[in-house]
Amino acid sequence: TQLYNLANTMRNPGLNQTQRYAIYQQLQGKNPDGTRNPAYPVLLDTDNLIEYMQVIFYSGDRDAPISNFLGNTSPNNWFGIRNRNGEEGFRFIVHDPEHSLSHGLTSRVGPFPAGDGNVLKSSPQWIHQMLMFSDEYRLRFADLARRNFYEMGADSGALTAAEALARFNARTAEIDLAIIGESARWGDAKREPAFTRNNWVSATNNTRNFFTSRAATVINQLRSTTLYGGAGSAPLYPSLEAPQFNQYGGQVAPGFNLAIVSVSGGTFYYTPDRSDPRLVGGGIKPGALVYSGGVPINATQVINARARVGTNWSALTTSQFSVNSAANSSNLTISEINYNPAEPSAAELAINPAFTADSFEWIELRNIG
Repeated sequence: TQLYNLANTMRNPGLNQTQRYAIYQQLQGKNPDGTRNPAYPVLLDTDNLIEYMQVIFYSGDRDAPISNFLGNTSPNNWFGIRNRNGEEGFRFIVHDPEHSLSHGLTSRVGPFPAGDGNVLKSSPQWIHQMLMFSDEYRLRFADLARRNFYEMGADSGALTAAEALARFNARTAEIDLAIIGESARWGDAKREPAFTRNNWVSATNNTRNFFTSRAATVINQLRSTTLYGGAGSAPLYPSLEAPQFNQYGGQVAPGFNLAIVSVSGGTFYYTPDRSDPRLVGGGIKPGALVYSGGVPINATQVINARARVGTNWSALTTSQFSVNSAANSSNLTISEINYNPAEPSAAELAINPAFTADSFEWIELRNIG
């Protein structure tokens, strides 16, 4: 109830974005500047909520967490958990999703009325719809969508076609032969002629076809989302495309030249220190760099980049690069020493009676480059 009531205040038309951001932070037990406020219980794991909703949107689940079979006026088939110590917010879990994927609906982005005015009709999707009134929540949603829905080399998202197909194919391979026995046992329980393995193969192929273009379909849906109650357009993914890299993270040689590629224009701002080049509220972070050519990578670091046109920002592109460097006097260190250890134990002597204390002395070297 506390989470529901606080989330509902987000749609108050008298609030500005600064006030809405303060509520968004309070739900996470934080002050507006992001520091922990012990007076605020942590009510919500916002990243979990976002990724839960992205799974719902991707799968097209029509029976959770709001049921299309109940006219989208009631919740169904979801679980939420929270540690009562007050330091961890609610996390949500997908449940009973047989009406999804190739058996789901094309779009489940809503908004839907279930939860309006009644906490007993609430669900993760209602909380999400209320948080959409915050620009900062929607941009965080976009950042995680960028990570989950896009192919970026080794950093490709879990909801890309390649990743989804790999998981699905692994699961179907596990039961490929078992389906023969399953169809022999149950194939005629509901119809004549009986279902056979061939019906299963056809159904799995339909799901593979679903995966092929689903990520792009959902991104387009996120670009046209609206606020509950007809309060206006509120895209969950910007029309301005995020920057592309010529390589997404991984190991590179010293001096590797990172190129940031334009997709839909704008000025690229980037940071090499894990920070966000955009400030809360939409400003440019002091120290953020403007891309004007290759970015040399000479040390292990995380590059974060966004495109900007006017006051509009793209989602975040982020990658961690590890520099391969040969060990030399500047980067080879002694990181640990085990000197003058105890005499070997009975268990160790049982392994090798020749062990002595000196057998367990060692020096660990580390290439910190």
